[in-house]
Amino acid sequence: MTSFNQVTFSDIFVRQSQNTARLGFEIQFRSIKKRLDTELNEKKIAYNDIDKTLEPSLAGLKRERAAADKQRVDLTAYLELGRRNINKLSDIINKMVPALSDAASAVGPTAAADFNATRDQLNRALQGLQANSYIEGGFLDKVTKFKGEKNPSGIGDYSSYATLSDRVSAVGVFVSTSSDPTEVNVGLSRGLGETLGVLRYRMAQDFDLAKAKQEASIKKLKEIDKAIEKKDAELRLPLLKELQAMEKKRDSVLQSLSLSFEFAQANVEVRADRFSWNKVQKGSIMNLFV
Repeated sequence: MTSFNQVTFSDIFVRQSQNTARLGFEIQFRSIKKRLDTELNEKKIAYNDIDKTLEPSLAGLKRERAAADKQRVDLTAYLELGRRNINKLSDIINKMVPALSDAASAVGPTAAADFNATRDQLNRALQGLQANSYIEGGFLDKVTKFKGEKNPSGIGDYSSYATLSDRVSAVGVFVSTSSDPTEVNVGLSRGLGETLGVLRYRMAQDFDLAKAKQEASIKKLKEIDKAIEKKDAELRLPLLKELQAMEKKRDSVLQSLSLSFEFAQANVEVRADRFSWNKVQKGSIMNLFV
């Protein structure tokens, strides 16, 4: 049985008051926390959807970037095929034209067959060149005229030339006075050699111009990426800071409420003990009667 000394009326009243206060506090605390959590979640959703929010502001830069990247891709493809064509054409000029020139000067029972066979091999090599253009960049194809022709070199059969001199002149040689093998000085070359030399020179010119455009497009892409990154940061950072501030404020408010309530409860207990006149002290004479 609990004695009057152990539990007084004031103790019961204080405890009931504290329980009632705690229940009311918890209800209010949960309500405040729910409201703060809702506001914070809405801000988190807005931050997670920032890309949609930023899209109108970045749309112009992204369109510009897409165009620059397409140009880079197209130029890369043009340059790769252009490089292969120039290398193939160099082999034709440096190896096959001299071989055909030698065959044009030859005489004897197999001279005609050898010349025609060498000419046919050269024609097949010319037909192996691939059409290559980049219209948007202003680069027109330079090899199409060879593609659909049975005899792209324009060199006739051995017997179609009246003299050896005519045959040799038709084949010609490629002559360049420059250390750059793609440079052609028209007038120093003759016949097919000159035609192919001029073709390679023009292809190389286009290649150099396309290379410069490619480098410019890559530089532009980097500049646009920096602009997008800067714009993105300008718009994203304030929202991120706002979100972080809300998180900090929420934690601070909830912590302050909790600490304030616990402090108030502890203060009530102290005051109750101080003003409780009917609490019997252990060891006193009143213990004889209770």
